[in-house]
Amino acid sequence: MVAWNQVPRSTLINDPSSASSFAAAAYTAAVILWVMAAQAALAIGERKPIWDALSEGQRKLLGMGPLVLLLMMATFFLMRRRHKYNEQIYLPIWRDMSTTDESAIAEVISYIPSLWEMDWRMHIKEYQKDPCKKMLQRLDVERSAEFLASLTNWRLSSQPLLSVEDFIPHDIFSYFLVQKNQKLLKIAIEPLVGYFRHPYAISQCTPQGQNTVHVLDLSYLVFRGMSLDAFNALYPGRKYLIDLGINGPNRSLLWFQERYNKMGIEFDEVWGWEKRELDPQSFWRYVPSSIYSKLHFMNVAVDLNFDERHPLEVIRNLYKDGDYVALKLDIDSPGFEEIIADRILDDPEILKILGDFYYEMHFGAPYFPYHNIPSNDSIYNMENVMAFFVQLRDKGLRAHYWV
Repeated sequence: MVAWNQVPRSTLINDPSSASSFAAAAYTAAVILWVMAAQAALAIGERKPIWDALSEGQRKLLGMGPLVLLLMMATFFLMRRRHKYNEQIYLPIWRDMSTTDESAIAEVISYIPSLWEMDWRMHIKEYQKDPCKKMLQRLDVERSAEFLASLTNWRLSSQPLLSVEDFIPHDIFSYFLVQKNQKLLKIAIEPLVGYFRHPYAISQCTPQGQNTVHVLDLSYLVFRGMSLDAFNALYPGRKYLIDLGINGPNRSLLWFQERYNKMGIEFDEVWGWEKRELDPQSFWRYVPSSIYSKLHFMNVAVDLNFDERHPLEVIRNLYKDGDYVALKLDIDSPGFEEIIADRILDDPEILKILGDFYYEMHFGAPYFPYHNIPSNDSIYNMENVMAFFVQLRDKGLRAHYWV
């Protein structure tokens, strides 16, 4: 279980450059005070008011004393805040796992959106009017290319067990900060930008010289945003895949199994729900051997009763501390999906249990007819999708936009 914690969690670190800056400010102030003291002593010796003994320049300098002191205090405060931030984000984190206690509870400290994501967050109301216009601006084109190249380099690396953070710049990719055994771990995740999918999935958004990919291309997802070593330390227990809306034995079930295996993760149990009636013999004949003995298949619709047979309750009953649970929600019934997703958002226990959540939230947007929703819809729009996924991530859940 990964607990959610928002308490302060860092102390000031030693930084020679900052220390020297503060020392320089302190030295300057000391010189000013020494000059003032010397002039005061001279005035006392001449038996006249101290102020009359000062030159015009010295009077101005003395008048600036309180301002200098205030600036020094502000500088020290800002340096302290900056160092706390730097310690959490930019220092190498969780490289040695040898002393990690597997029984300890991990705490999600915070979600850190990238600069790219923050840009889209702050201006989503404007950008959703024409997302491709924004995606084709120079900075977004550069960020898209760098994001995809970094993901490719990570997946093709000769060291695939490293964390994606070793390959992706912090202004592009977002991540979670997690603490366990007084060690900090950064868990990378794709940023919430554009149409919340591959940057080149929409032809009108694809830069000149690049190829448009299929709208269902999932190569933008970060499945294991940490090193395998860190993943196993964070989740030493059993691994579960819960797929709501499998649509057949060779679809998302197999896809998840293969992608996670490439990342060094093997599921112990796979649970699937599908409302469309499937022929049992045909279904099991085509179930891949890699998941045949692990699969629990429910050929029934996911309802809204939320009783002990509901997938969320199955997850709750299966889970033990240290387990990893990946949940995909795509049952092609937007109204039902939203109710289930809202239930997850409002259930602190489920939020802590889930490791990763894959969810396709339907919306309308220009150049995007796939959800059959008008591009100017006031409810099912990109702004509300952004707001919902931000809520999930801010509550500590690694929520991915599914397609």
